[in-house]
Amino acid sequence: MRESEIIIAKYYRGFRDHRTYLRKRSAAITVARFVRGWKARKLYKAMLYEKKCIWASGIIRTYFYGWQARKLYRSMVLEKKRKQAATIIAAYFTGWKARKLYRSMVLEKIRFQAAIIIAAYFTGWKARKLYRCMVIEKIRKQAATIIAAYFIGWKVRREYHPKFRKNAAPKIMKFLRLYFRYRYLSTLKNNLPSLSPVDTHWPSSSPMFRKTNNLLKGLYHSWRCKKFRDRCPPEKRAILKEKLQASEVFKDKKSSYPSTVAVPFQSDRVNLNANPKWKKNTGNNNQRIVWADSVLKINRKNGKFVDQELNAVPHILTISDTEMLVLDPKSLLTKYNIDLGDIQRISVSPLKDGVIVFHIRTDKQDKNHQKGDFMFHTEHVVELVAKLLVQAESQQDMSAAVHVSERIAVNFSETPVELHFKRADKDLPQPLLCKRKGAVIDVLV
Repeated sequence: MRESEIIIAKYYRGFRDHRTYLRKRSAAITVARFVRGWKARKLYKAMLYEKKCIWASGIIRTYFYGWQARKLYRSMVLEKKRKQAATIIAAYFTGWKARKLYRSMVLEKIRFQAAIIIAAYFTGWKARKLYRCMVIEKIRKQAATIIAAYFIGWKVRREYHPKFRKNAAPKIMKFLRLYFRYRYLSTLKNNLPSLSPVDTHWPSSSPMFRKTNNLLKGLYHSWRCKKFRDRCPPEKRAILKEKLQASEVFKDKKSSYPSTVAVPFQSDRVNLNANPKWKKNTGNNNQRIVWADSVLKINRKNGKFVDQELNAVPHILTISDTEMLVLDPKSLLTKYNIDLGDIQRISVSPLKDGVIVFHIRTDKQDKNHQKGDFMFHTEHVVELVAKLLVQAESQQDMSAAVHVSERIAVNFSETPVELHFKRADKDLPQPLLCKRKGAVIDVLV
């Protein structure tokens, strides 16, 4: 045990003394390093001062030598400029004398050349005059010869022309062309189609008269269409006008249009004229009903859809001569009254749905305009738009355009909402399925 204590004490004293030695050694090295650095910097500053003194004296000598050289150079340059100025003055004076002599020589030469040119022009004019006389004489002789040759040839051809075989072919071709024209027109006369505008039959022709045949076909069709229009009574003309208007707006644009072509349009589908409530509410105003039917009016308060169905209320939509009326289905009282001139645009989708939007003016603040656009659902969209556009032609203050698009921007109580019409991937339990996401409403058809 005593030996272990001695060994531990020995190792500890050795470690302590070694650590103290290392500290003293590091301190001595640091002090010596700082002393050597201080001495080196002191020596460097002394050497640097001595070097700057030598460098300053060298610069002073350099500037002095440069000043002397520049002074000498300036005196030499000044002397050289004086010599050059004398040389330039002499050169200008000599040049002026030379130019004066040259101008006198040039003037003499120009006068001589002018005399030669005038003589040349006069001689040339005389030669050209003589030449023209000779050419005219030659042309006259040639003209007389050519006229005589043409006259003799004409006499010979007139005498022997009937005896040439080549004249037979043009006469035969002319006769055949006349015959083919007569046969074509006679055949066409005997095989003309009926006067019905829907009859597409037309006699064929040879390639020689194909262009004429197409022109006559168009003229004949236009003529029989005019005859058909002249025979039609005013009521049928109005029906055809509505069908034409529907074709111009919806053909190849809306999917439900083909199914409406063969169906006649109706004006009063709810028989308002025979309803005593309608007569009582209108009084003595003999308004002509352009179109009337029961529709679903979509609520414009918030534009939302409740329980995956339209938040819509049944109403009777009536289009008269000058107004669009929204009536209560029971009392037939007018809930909304909009002038046709206030309708700025009509929007429908290209799919098989019954949604129609009437965009009205926003600058009026009465109860008929303050809630925004009117949005209805009806099964007769094509019929409604056609009758409304035909009526608009007679109203000069109405210029409503029809917009067919899958994206329709509407205004619900000054809140912009955009309708997106899409085709559903599966069968729907109702005609429309609507989903609202903020200001966008997806309408699945």
